[in-house]
Amino acid sequence: LGGLEDIPEGVVAVLTASPIDILSHIAIRARNTGVFLASCSDTKEWEAMSATGKGVPAKVCCDSTTGKIFLEEIAEAELLANGKRGEKKVVEALKLIPPEKSENWVLTPSEYKRGVVGGKSFNLGALHKISKELSGVTTPSSFSLPFGSFEKALESDGEADSELKDALKGLKEAAGGPEEVRRELEAIRSLVGSLSLPEELRAELQDSLQAGLEHVPGSEMIEGELWEAVKSVWASKWTERAYLSRKACGIAEEDLSMAVLLMDLVPAEYAFVLHTTNPISLDANEVFGEIVVGLGEALVGNDPGKALSFLYNKESESVKILTLPSKPTAYFAPEEGSVIARSDSNGEDLESFAGAGLYDSVATLGTVASPVNYSNEPLMWDAQFQEELATRIAKIALQVEGHCGTAQDIEGAIRQGEVYLLQSRNQVVA
Repeated sequence: LGGLEDIPEGVVAVLTASPIDILSHIAIRARNTGVFLASCSDTKEWEAMSATGKGVPAKVCCDSTTGKIFLEEIAEAELLANGKRGEKKVVEALKLIPPEKSENWVLTPSEYKRGVVGGKSFNLGALHKISKELSGVTTPSSFSLPFGSFEKALESDGEADSELKDALKGLKEAAGGPEEVRRELEAIRSLVGSLSLPEELRAELQDSLQAGLEHVPGSEMIEGELWEAVKSVWASKWTERAYLSRKACGIAEEDLSMAVLLMDLVPAEYAFVLHTTNPISLDANEVFGEIVVGLGEALVGNDPGKALSFLYNKESESVKILTLPSKPTAYFAPEEGSVIARSDSNGEDLESFAGAGLYDSVATLGTVASPVNYSNEPLMWDAQFQEELATRIAKIALQVEGHCGTAQDIEGAIRQGEVYLLQSRNQVVA
């Protein structure tokens, strides 16, 4: 089970043999929609459950002494007495705020306004201010292609604009089942990928990037890798998981608008995700955190293995390490540096719906995968390092929570002792 799947409509629970990072995108989406998501690490137990070849009524139980979670088969009489086979949380249709189309192709952080850019960019503007007040904390430089940029790019390419309208009509009328929908979605993504770079956008990108980003793309990269990354983010509106999620949430195709956040890809030594309210127990006095070696891709994408996970008690300021890291592969930024194009739609980072991982983020030069050598990794062996790192980032998270006034879902990175705040959104607590 990776981080890119979306849980089909009507499913109330998923049991997998894959480890699950509590703060991975798929785990967050499961909690948002009230789906029970659990992992079975016992090979024999998993094989025994899988060997039946048929559905087995079962209930989830917890041993109050050991805390161990296990499944217990339900007798048919008990099932009938309950009168139900499981309930899924009722998710009301999401109402998206119509975006304000900007006249500019590119905006700087001081110009990030709610409705003109998505929640990711808007919240990053707040993180810039918070970072200035904290020692050893930085928020990377960024720029935004606001709402309306995609539509302007289409208008500048009349042929692609016309073909896309026809393709969207075909998607709306698709009646041949999943395979026809997949073909229509693929055709739409292909059309978006064929867009030519408007000269006005190229010029604004060149001027803006030179003024702000550490890893400044040259003209060839703007017209090549950077433009391809931007188009990939726009096109991710029409991946199958995003399309099906919108249908499940009652979002009309025309209501979803996509902005793009451009920022330096921090060459992270470690990456983390923090929830300032424990997402499992809903205890507001606990911060739950997960940390991995390298970039956060391995964590939010639920790569094989586990992240280091911990709880931080806000009152006692104590740390409890829950799991040690075991992900065999880490991802790193390329040595020459890179820029990442991040999705920033009006259907993400909402008060009641995180939309985590539904739309794509694309690094211009990709990332470098490397096996992790845990034999000398302090995140594995050094208890003092673990506790000090967890305490430090948890206290930073509390500063962000205090500034925002509510529980936060925070993503960050660490490089040469500096903490980089990459994203923060209101944590959906349910």
